[in-house]
Amino acid sequence: MEQLIAAILTMVAGVLVCAAYFWSSNLLLDWIFPSKGKFGAAASRNLRFANMVRPWLFLAPALLALAIYLVYPVIKSVLLSFNDRGGQDFVGLRNYLWMINDGEFRQSIFNNFLWLLVVPALSTFFGLIIAALTDRIWWGNIAKTLIFMPMAISFVGAAVIWKFIYDYRAAGSDQIGLLNALVVALGGEPQAWITLPFWNNFFLMVILIWIQTGFAMVILSAALRGIPEETIEAAVIDGANGWQIFFKIMVPQIWGTIAVVWTTITILVLKVFDIVLAMTNGQWQSQVLANLMFDWMFRGGGDFGRGAAIAVVIMILVVPIMIWNIRNATRETGGTEMNPSRRSPLTWAVHLSVLLLVLLWTLPTAGLLISSLRDKDQLAVSGWWTALSSSSRNAVARAPSAESQVERDGKFVISGNLLDGRGEVSAFGFSSREPTKFEAGETAELNDGERLTVQADGSFEIVSDQRMEGSRGQRIFYTATTPPRFTLENYAEVLSAAGIGRSFLNSLTVAIPSTVIPILIAAFAAYALAWMPFPGRAILLAAVVGLLVVPLQMSLIPLLQLYNGVSAFFGVPAKTYMGIWLAHTGFGLPLAIYLLRNYMAGLPREIMESARVDGASDFEIFVKIILPLSFPALASFAIFQFLWTWNDLLVALVFLGAGNDELVLTGRLVNLLGSRGGNWEILTASAFITIVVPLIVFLALQRYLVRGLLAGSVKGG
Repeated sequence: MEQLIAAILTMVAGVLVCAAYFWSSNLLLDWIFPSKGKFGAAASRNLRFANMVRPWLFLAPALLALAIYLVYPVIKSVLLSFNDRGGQDFVGLRNYLWMINDGEFRQSIFNNFLWLLVVPALSTFFGLIIAALTDRIWWGNIAKTLIFMPMAISFVGAAVIWKFIYDYRAAGSDQIGLLNALVVALGGEPQAWITLPFWNNFFLMVILIWIQTGFAMVILSAALRGIPEETIEAAVIDGANGWQIFFKIMVPQIWGTIAVVWTTITILVLKVFDIVLAMTNGQWQSQVLANLMFDWMFRGGGDFGRGAAIAVVIMILVVPIMIWNIRNATRETGGTEMNPSRRSPLTWAVHLSVLLLVLLWTLPTAGLLISSLRDKDQLAVSGWWTALSSSSRNAVARAPSAESQVERDGKFVISGNLLDGRGEVSAFGFSSREPTKFEAGETAELNDGERLTVQADGSFEIVSDQRMEGSRGQRIFYTATTPPRFTLENYAEVLSAAGIGRSFLNSLTVAIPSTVIPILIAAFAAYALAWMPFPGRAILLAAVVGLLVVPLQMSLIPLLQLYNGVSAFFGVPAKTYMGIWLAHTGFGLPLAIYLLRNYMAGLPREIMESARVDGASDFEIFVKIILPLSFPALASFAIFQFLWTWNDLLVALVFLGAGNDELVLTGRLVNLLGSRGGNWEILTASAFITIVVPLIVFLALQRYLVRGLLAGSVKGG
């Protein structure tokens, strides 16, 4: 708890330092170039000089952070890709020649191309279809909320959810994985889906499609509602049917927005890391470039040269998207006025289709929650969809030793209960070869004349005419049917024994300052780019848009080297909370500046002009007018940044470490997948703990998040 308090105090101090910088620098500028109280040429000259300098005061902190955390690392990574494993000696093209001849690299790039072909296409397609359908029904907003909800879940949390769905048990065993249960119900054989080479890539892709469809739906829904109603009415008059209107009239008019959604998801696909790490760790021919780069960077001694070369390849793949984004940075793509829903004559079919899609998108999360609340014995033998019915399980227990026998009516008796008062025994036995030989209530003859009787309520007696001997009790095999039982014991065990409580505090410590600190820096920079004319503004805006698509992998090696150098010089640890706060600030600034700039540029110009006529400076306009009016955009970015930093795994592993005391929730969950992979009661409870905070934040404040996404993705420059 002390570290969380320290983080909050540091965050407050950081905000105060930023505010003090902006206030004092503007005050100093007005003192050096005073315009108030001056007249004529002197006033005009001072005002001109002040207006030339002031934008750079607003931009300076953001430009410094972007230069350190994105621009410098990109240049440094390119240079490192020509060096040896330690990053010291020049080796020319050796790392690139290695990649060409390395089978794992070729497999990784092939898999990445598969992801690029499938995930953006299907995410955009499902998002478009759902957007069109939900706009036609009265409960469309509820459906959108449920389908958008996976966006708030971390990739690691989603991996646990879907690993549970893909769970495999041998043929003849009860399947607790939903997919194998359906396959068996249809007469097929269960499969270990994520171990099937080539096909396992598609099972991993499903996870990202499930997450990103909600994003595509929200953006495309706003674009569809912005289509002029007159266009649709004219098509109806000309006799066009619903399909013709949708594909020939509506889709062409929102093609620009579709391209934005497609490219945004494509960039995310190129950076995918967490899902592969948590599900397969690159095994069974499922490796991707980001995970391969992480392997070479931080495993097997670390090869900075090869790791940097792989990062450069990822960067090269996003360059076309970067160019496209820069070219469209200042292009208007249309408004988002909400037109009335156009009702279809097949309204009932639309309702059923949306209901089916909502069920498909919410069942994975619902299954995780239900499973986390089930008794661990029932969870191990039956799927979550049977949670409300009794479950049958085969078990073995050991009776008390001979020391506990009592004499009763001339007989020696050992007694007990197999079920602790819960459930009913249907059969039992005393040999593993015949575990269900006897029905409940029957008596089995044991060795040495001993007799075993097990009743339906689980009570048993071992009776002998002579005193029993031996230090170990008799093994009893039994089949029991137990009623459904829900409990919080799984959560209690996780919080007390699995280190989740510590990791929960670590995630809060990372997320809160990493969310607040970038907001003030980005807000001043966004205002300068939106409302302060100065030479080079268009170039800076284009650069910010370009930095949006820079893969984080390009920054990791150079920044790690920089942190290590600072650590050695000052004698402080290289991996600290301050380091990860600054890293998240730098990585989050391009999106923050872009979203806030778009929102601020749309504010009424008349308000700013009136304030200037009244003698207000840019600093006063920003503090007293722009900030209050921009609250929705500021809140939307805060939510987006909080979800990103809370759900992050890669940045936390690199800049905070993987030690037991430093692990964040996503890192702890990955470790549990490796060490407790068969303990689903631990995994489900842990996974739900990791996603409950972002889900609460999302459900409570989703309207702001959606507005922020629309400001950056639909409205444009």
